[in-house]
Amino acid sequence: MDSNLDSLLKLIQVALDLSDDVQFTSDVDWRAVYDLAVLQGMGAIAFDGVQKLFEKGCDVVSPLFGDMHRELKYDWFGCSLGNEAQFEDQTMHIQELCNTLKNRGIKVMVIKGIGLSYYYPIPSHRAVGDIDMYLFGRGREADSLLTDVYGVTIKQNEDKHSTFKFKGTIIENHASFVNTVEYPSSLVLEEYLENEAHDSDVLMLGEAEFFVPSIMMNAVYLPCHTAGHFMYGGLTLKQLTDWALFVKRFGEVIDWEKVYDLSRLVGFERFLSSLNGIVIKYFGVSSNAIPSWERDYDLENRIWEEILLFKSEHDGTRFQRALRFLSSKWKFSIVYRESFYLTFLKRCWASIRGNYIPESRSVWD
Repeated sequence: MDSNLDSLLKLIQVALDLSDDVQFTSDVDWRAVYDLAVLQGMGAIAFDGVQKLFEKGCDVVSPLFGDMHRELKYDWFGCSLGNEAQFEDQTMHIQELCNTLKNRGIKVMVIKGIGLSYYYPIPSHRAVGDIDMYLFGRGREADSLLTDVYGVTIKQNEDKHSTFKFKGTIIENHASFVNTVEYPSSLVLEEYLENEAHDSDVLMLGEAEFFVPSIMMNAVYLPCHTAGHFMYGGLTLKQLTDWALFVKRFGEVIDWEKVYDLSRLVGFERFLSSLNGIVIKYFGVSSNAIPSWERDYDLENRIWEEILLFKSEHDGTRFQRALRFLSSKWKFSIVYRESFYLTFLKRCWASIRGNYIPESRSVWD
């Protein structure tokens, strides 16, 4: 394994209390580790690991706090402070949206994002992204309300959610949890997730109340969502860390047989098994938290190597993204059951519709 990646993984394990038995080489390129951490959405988490090791008197990290690495130290502090500021902004945005919608009697579930951040020792150090909401069948009404109250411009013609920008943050208002238009085999999963949503847990932010997925809902949804990121090139160490912390905390109470059955019906059971193997091997998760399914070590290694080539699904021209999709048939085969080429045509049409025919579809129809 690359030494910079190895050092980053060890920092993550220390920061998140996944392991404290780590050994570093004596010639760590800390600037390269920092750059990799930021690329993978783990900058603040990695610096938490650095500070924990420094407090324990670890000689390898001590130079980071001397004059020679002053600029790097400031960059890393800045990364952590930036994460905290973004987390605070997103928290305020969620509070305002929840209160506005609650006044109309609309319940809000926040998928992923801030709900997952509370699995971390310092929630504000998990890098934030978009805010994904599910409104229990009242998404159309919410879009109309938020347009009236805030004057937001809402994009409606995608397959599973509408999208708008709220005070600088992208909001995705989900009509469904998974894309059943492109992947009809996911209908069984969508039905399960919508039923499970009614047993969701309550989270409070100040006086704002919202819901987060139950343990079983996350146990099914997170690997499915992660598999989609993997297929389209947007999977980073951040999503793997989310899964590592989730199974560390809840692995012994998850109904793994149910999770496996649903993953098999949709098509991502081999990816799920490899995902579990990866968090055991590289993130220090105890094998006791995960069922002893048969492991395909060659597939695990191939998936791991592909993840490290991280390239956002939005990188490049549309033509380049199309070529990238066509070169990923092996990934598609471990994530979905649908026809590869029919799905490619569906995605081409979705791209054309989304970019050039703005009124062609409403996600609520």
